Amino acid sequence: MKLSKNNLFLIIILGFIGQLAWMLENMYLNVYLYNELGGNSNDIATMVALSAITATVTTIVMGSLSDRIGKRKLLIVVGYLIWGLSVVGFAFITLENTLKLFPAFNIVTTTVWIMIIWDCVMTFLGSTANDAAFNAWITDITVSDERGKVESILAILPLLAMLLIFGLLDPLTKQGKWGVFFSVIGILVFIGGLIALIFMKDTKIVKSDYSLKDTISYGFKLDTIKENKNLYLSFILLLIVSIATQIWMPYLIIYIQKTLMIEDYALILGVVLIVSSIISVMLGRFIDKFGKIRWIIIGLIIQSLGLFGMYLVKDVIPLIFVGIVLMAGNMLLTAISNGLVRDYTPTFMSGRFQGVRMIFGVMLPMIIGPFIGSLIIGTSNLTYEELGVIKQIPTSLIFLASIVVLFFIFIPYKGLVKNKNV
Repeated sequence: MKLSKNNLFLIIILGFIGQLAWMLENMYLNVYLYNELGGNSNDIATMVALSAITATVTTIVMGSLSDRIGKRKLLIVVGYLIWGLSVVGFAFITLENTLKLFPAFNIVTTTVWIMIIWDCVMTFLGSTANDAAFNAWITDITVSDERGKVESILAILPLLAMLLIFGLLDPLTKQGKWGVFFSVIGILVFIGGLIALIFMKDTKIVKSDYSLKDTISYGFKLDTIKENKNLYLSFILLLIVSIATQIWMPYLIIYIQKTLMIEDYALILGVVLIVSSIISVMLGRFIDKFGKIRWIIIGLIIQSLGLFGMYLVKDVIPLIFVGIVLMAGNMLLTAISNGLVRDYTPTFMSGRFQGVRMIFGVMLPMIIGPFIGSLIIGTSNLTYEELGVIKQIPTSLIFLASIVVLFFIFIPYKGLVKNKNV
């Protein structure tokens, strides 16, 4: 069944809008917490970890629920609408508002925890709409020989979202207009819900005969793992790629700003994202043509070269070049990993496996990766003073650590090659 233009439109639009919100969470909430609320690298790691746990538990339950009731659209529409409102809510989390509401408390600590808790609320809504229902819907409407192309498109959406934010909205953060920044993105997410309401048609899926409890537990049973070895090897592949990414990704903007002392990071990332996105889409067709497993080692080599380059370079032009290599390799491995997961997911069971995907692709990486990064940052002597507070800044060693983790890819790769004629 060929992917319709309407469904491709929805994949791109809803995927892109969703990534605007996730990009805000993954990169800008860290900066906001660090620069505006007085948080530190440990606070960032804590927020990322709790958000990842929330996302995973939500996706396990709500993805299974979408299988149980046989509906995806309802969760997508309602989820996107409320998700958008929750993003707007970040505009009200400030030190000044905390002082007004809780004058007897430690203002910085209280505000940081309000931020962390609200991030978990926003994550619950986003994971329901995007991670659980929307991702299951994509698996429902696509077939194996077009998933390389689809996953390549999905892989560039975070970068395009980053590009839009850096190009149009980042100046708001530099001007201190964080409230406007949060509100604009929140409104766009809300509009995404309206678009889904108008244009999306629910997929015809067979309702699960299992109870909700059994549907939730299905992906964690030993028999299920034995029957779907390649699926779980693909999950392990996704786990390794994601951990390697989360070692450096949460600290990237801070690294460019504070370590390399380059303030105009938006221009650098803009060029990197445009070029690497074009490369990713071009490679997507070859992934479908020659097979996803064949491209794993190629992706490993490309991303490792990019990471090593990030460790070495200090100036703008070289940084742009190695950034393109890094992002192209990262998108390639991400597209391959997610494509294999979709290929090996049993028919009509995509909802219940979204939670398992989140454990391997989000929760564990976002707990392990940032703490590895924070540990490495903590061993360095790189600091700066802000408002009388000494803060540590990221070291380039985080990129070398990412390479080490990335080479564990050979473990699932050997299993996938063994189980399939390539």
